[in-house]
Order: sequence, then structure tokens, then C-alpha cells
Amino acid sequence: EMMIFPNPANYKLTIQSDFTGVVEVFDLHGRHLFSKDISEELILNTQHWENGIYMIQFSSKNEMKDVQKIIIQH
Repeated sequence: EMMIFPNPANYKLTIQSDFTGVVEVFDLHGRHLFSKDISEELILNTQHWENGIYMIQFSSKNEMKDVQKIIIQH
């Protein structure tokens, strides 16, 4: 399971997971914006992201998936 905070986010977004896997970020049009490996915690600088809604998808190595919606609001 993945925890994302704060939501809405301003300039920094923290993603935590109990599992190793990959975090991917998509906009609401389904465009892939970002991908990064995560083992426990990932801190993203969101200051250059446009305000709006994004989907964060976590895929673990044992094929577990979790998708959450986040809001960027500067």
C-alpha cells in the first residue's frame, strides 16, 4: 500500500510504501509524466508541475498495484 502526503500538495510530495516497486505519474489525459523506483520513501519536487489533478500509480515487484489521485495547488 502507498501513502501520499500532503494532498493537496504545494511544492513537495512524499510517497511512502512498505514494498519495493515503481512509482509512475500520469496526468488526467493519461500521459506518462514521470517514473521512479521506490524502496520505502520518495520525495518529489512538484514546484514546476502545473496546478491540477494527477494519478500516482505504484507497482510492486510482486505485481501489487495501487493508484491514487493527488492535487497540485501552488
